[in-house]
Amino acid sequence: MGGGPTGRAALKRAALARLPDPPTNVHYLTADVTTDPLPDTLAGAGFDATARTLVVFEAVAQYLPADGVEPTFAWAGALPRGSRLVFTYLPGTVWRERPRASRRYGWLSAYEPAEVPALLARHGLTLREDVGAEAYPARYPQLHGRRLTLREIERVVLAEVAG
Repeated sequence: MGGGPTGRAALKRAALARLPDPPTNVHYLTADVTTDPLPDTLAGAGFDATARTLVVFEAVAQYLPADGVEPTFAWAGALPRGSRLVFTYLPGTVWRERPRASRRYGWLSAYEPAEVPALLARHGLTLREDVGAEAYPARYPQLHGRRLTLREIERVVLAEVAG
């Protein structure tokens, strides 16, 4: 969708601009989450690390090696209690059963759904939901009049800082 990260960012900005009452607290930053320390990058942009936060890590995890995803989970898990992380991921079966697609699309990591709770717990996060494409439309039917979709090969997780 939209020709790479820059195109997707432009589409997301345009979608927010079309809202009847667009949020004023959305800030756009460019960062490489595998090398740029998120606390430093965000602090430099005025992010308040003491405020409860919603982190959306959508369509990112599968394009990073697993050790490149962990710093984001660690950062999110250190946010104040009640903060939430939403992220999408590929199940390990998809990655293993579609090696040509993995190479073609540049997928570098996948997770076994049964292992996700422990992965999150290592970073101070508690799994609240892990939903596949079959259950997603019923669980999240619309947002601002837009039907949200999830590719049949993806899962979406909602995790929370409970500590």
